[in-house]
Amino acid sequence: VGLFAINQRPEVIPETSIKDRPILQNAEGYASSQTCRSCHPTEYHSWHGSYHRTMTQLATPQSVLGDFNNASVTYLGKTFNLSQKGGEFWVEMEDPKHDNQFLDAPRITRQLVMTTGSHHSQLYWYPSGQTRKLTPLPIVWIKEIERWIPKASMVLVPPVRQFHDETGRWNRQCIRCHTTGEQPQLYTDRKMDSRVTEFGIACEACHGPAEEHVQFHRNPTTRYALHLNNAPD
Repeated sequence: VGLFAINQRPEVIPETSIKDRPILQNAEGYASSQTCRSCHPTEYHSWHGSYHRTMTQLATPQSVLGDFNNASVTYLGKTFNLSQKGGEFWVEMEDPKHDNQFLDAPRITRQLVMTTGSHHSQLYWYPSGQTRKLTPLPIVWIKEIERWIPKASMVLVPPVRQFHDETGRWNRQCIRCHTTGEQPQLYTDRKMDSRVTEFGIACEACHGPAEEHVQFHRNPTTRYALHLNNAPD
């Protein structure tokens, strides 16, 4: 029975094997919030329940807030068909890169792999097809009213009624504030090998890299001595 259960477990794909989205990899000097948890459980659990942690997440049934129950959204004459297949989230839409005004744009299907936001709204990102460079879905889910709206109605863009190609914006900008231990690695406009220590705003985003701190306190004698020195009289 045990062997059968093991064989039925989903295959775990190593992060380094994923080529079409940003991946987790500790930046130099970083230790990750899981390491902080062992000595600071109260602070960890307070942070874990916050919107900081869920600022950036992989798109999973636990993280996605939007309606992907075979929903259909039309904006500027373009229709987005949204669906969930198992634990994956998909969009079927006109190819936003199509620029031939004399031909109808072909329809494409893309898997949404990352989310940004979880408090008031949530944006979604899909692979651009160029290394780990991401492209945003042009519509955004608004949590309070449970409705899809155009991304241009929420994010500042020039006041024109057309779609904006913001491919690579996550790798250039969002990564710097909405992740921890960011490593954009922008080699060219087509080659972006972005990595982060953690998706979301974690402990080290505010407190700084903790590897040296962890090494210093790894000795239990040191920890107890500090604890006694800091004990109230």
